[in-house]
Amino acid sequence: MRNPSNAKEAVEQEISSLHDRIRELEHSEAEFKQNQRYQKLAARILEILNNPSTLSDSISPILEIIKQETAFDAVGIRLRSGDDFPYFVQNGFSHDFLLTENTLIVRDADGSPCRDETGKINLECTCGMVISGNTDPANPLCTEGGSVWTNNSLPLLELPSGQDPRLHPRNNCIHQGYLSVALIPIRARGEIVGLLQLNDREKDRFTLDIIRFFEGIGASIGVALMRKQEEEEREKLIAELREALSNVRILSGLLPICSSCKKIRDDKGYWNQIEAYIKEHSDVDFSHGICPECAKHFYPEFFDKE
Repeated sequence: MRNPSNAKEAVEQEISSLHDRIRELEHSEAEFKQNQRYQKLAARILEILNNPSTLSDSISPILEIIKQETAFDAVGIRLRSGDDFPYFVQNGFSHDFLLTENTLIVRDADGSPCRDETGKINLECTCGMVISGNTDPANPLCTEGGSVWTNNSLPLLELPSGQDPRLHPRNNCIHQGYLSVALIPIRARGEIVGLLQLNDREKDRFTLDIIRFFEGIGASIGVALMRKQEEEEREKLIAELREALSNVRILSGLLPICSSCKKIRDDKGYWNQIEAYIKEHSDVDFSHGICPECAKHFYPEFFDKE
């Protein structure tokens, strides 16, 4: 005869195992749905990037889609402008936040940019560390792709200055209440030209797979940036060439010219001096002189008789 207590324990263990299995299935289903959602997100982003539009017209809807599909509180893209990296487009950051964070350049007391020993401009805080390529893959907050991310930014406030890899950390993201923060580099031709920023006020909004997904998005944005810049540098050249060609006037075709006085007949049947006709139909101007043969013929008194 079975012991009732043993039977009860066996049932409880079976129930516990079923609950564990249900949680595993629910987790798997949630991961599957998330993967599907991110695949659709990637497809929509690539579709926008492949459209023949300007970069600003492409980036704005991309950020809107990211914010909509992920429900992150704030998203933004910094792109290089001269020596600085201001927000090219952003969605969700406050005006006060942007007043402080829109520039990354470290400046001295006179307001002049500070440079390192190689002459490169110093960039502040975590954004500056990512853009400068100074991330350490050995750091658990960094990836091999050069990103920095955290699901709880509060411990960064407690970092001793000697252990903080950031230059002049501002910690404004933390003070604004963003606990989950991800900074993804954007590269063009192997060079970091900006970053994609994802901020949320809740903890644990990221996984390593999500960060890698957005690293792929950052790479796609970099490729599109390079392509669109080439299309714009090309369109500008074509416009300049067209303008130059519009200023060039070329004489061509058959010109009726008098064999005696050398006047030219125009399209209306009038006879014009050759210099007047050429001047009207081209950008050529004339300065008058006299050749040696004509000088001897018209002014013989100025020449010795042979």
